[in-house]
Amino acid sequence: MLENATDWLLPDSLTESEDADRPAIRWNNQSITYRDLVFQTNQIARFLQSSGLGPRQCLALILRDSPTFIATFLAAMKIGAVPALISTFAEGRELEHILNLCAARMAIVEEGSLQSLQALRHRLRHLERVFVAGCGASPNLPTGDDWISAFSYEVESMAPVLVKPTTPADPAFFLFTSGSTGEPKAVVHSHSHIRHTVENYGRSVLKLTPEDRTFSSSRLYFAYGLGNSLSFPLGARATTILCSERPTPELISRILRDESPTVFFGVPAVYRALLEYHRHIDHLKVDSLRFCVSAGEALPAVVFEEWKQVFGVEILDGIGTTEALHMFLSNRLREACAGSSGTAIEGYEIRILDESGREVEAGVTGNLWVKGNTLGPYYSPVHGFSSASVTDWVRTGDIYRCDKKGHFYFCGRSSDHFKVQGLWVSPIEIEEALLQHEAVLETGVVGIVERGGLITARAHVVLKNNKQVSAAELKEFLSHRLHSYQVPREIVFMDSLPRTATGKLQRYKLRELEIERR
Repeated sequence: MLENATDWLLPDSLTESEDADRPAIRWNNQSITYRDLVFQTNQIARFLQSSGLGPRQCLALILRDSPTFIATFLAAMKIGAVPALISTFAEGRELEHILNLCAARMAIVEEGSLQSLQALRHRLRHLERVFVAGCGASPNLPTGDDWISAFSYEVESMAPVLVKPTTPADPAFFLFTSGSTGEPKAVVHSHSHIRHTVENYGRSVLKLTPEDRTFSSSRLYFAYGLGNSLSFPLGARATTILCSERPTPELISRILRDESPTVFFGVPAVYRALLEYHRHIDHLKVDSLRFCVSAGEALPAVVFEEWKQVFGVEILDGIGTTEALHMFLSNRLREACAGSSGTAIEGYEIRILDESGREVEAGVTGNLWVKGNTLGPYYSPVHGFSSASVTDWVRTGDIYRCDKKGHFYFCGRSSDHFKVQGLWVSPIEIEEALLQHEAVLETGVVGIVERGGLITARAHVVLKNNKQVSAAELKEFLSHRLHSYQVPREIVFMDSLPRTATGKLQRYKLRELEIERR
């Protein structure tokens, strides 16, 4: 059986359908129709083929969100190549590691990434050519260097695109884990996976229509953002709203006001920042929103409840992974449960097992395992694509409990749990309690080995604007909500917490900070 992700998501036949003149993308106050997007995708596919990019060869994309990003991603898959979606913040050793890991033969970048690539040039074992895309202006390129040239695909050629026949299991694109626990790893997804996420989550949970307009604060080069801004809206023939700028509360507020999205996707840190912006700077205009979505890390119950109270809009929290491409647990509209990751999504099976591999009873914590039709291929060695069977169960590394109604609750990462006085401590439980204090904006808790080898909890706290509270007051507050062994021995106040580009808390950096303090 043959299947190509682009032919399924954006077939050429769209230009003859009733959806052809619907807006596919809103960007920089411009509308790009589905007809325009098909044309641009085919033009880029011709350019890539004429440049020598072949089937199963990797094309690195280091681009901000834009119509060019979407069209190039689809064009590369259309000709059987394998695009690798790389963060625009990657540089130095991280960028070198990623490009060598996926064996990128060509790269399409913006001018801002060119200097980093040039510095790494002699350490990039596979990269043969770099194309620089202008963002509103022609890039300023060095002369006399065939390694670097302009990405100019607006040619008159109408030669047919040589579509490479692919199977559902063939490699389609690379994603990279966010590095919340260290060095990013490469994950290869196959051509069938986009279709499965649209069917599993887009249609069964989001239920988008062609009248919807989606906006995501998470970028396209992340698994979460790729679904939010590409797979789900295009799969529903809806409109995706893109912005190339950093999604600050000010920018998100402007897009909510000017573009009137019906669905907003964010991470917990963004929702906290937006509440603060609404409270202290300017009111958010949310009249157009039907609902919001959160992922990346667990959405605290207090944030869910405050958002709903202030705006009257539900946030559907869920969990997914780069390895699974998108969500496998999610809340549903009008059934969202504060503090919960929701219930299992169609296409996935979920289990909670103890360390001996036995399934636990309702309400008991254990290791979260998932099986589904978008898991794998897994971390891939250079030039190799090792496909994992969808019959395989995968341990996520998360600790969860499930109530009798099938709602799952995040209790932390298995690597983040620690023992105090011989009893297991979940940092999430302490953080949830701290967030109930009116002065606390965000917090991160880790276990610290004190002198003598004993482990204690240490909380790192960021306060809300114009709020003051002492460590002693917070400890007293926690003493009424937690067991005595759970109350942090020390509370450290910080201006911000270390996070990945996807908004995940980097606990290992908090541990490193504590080592440096000694």
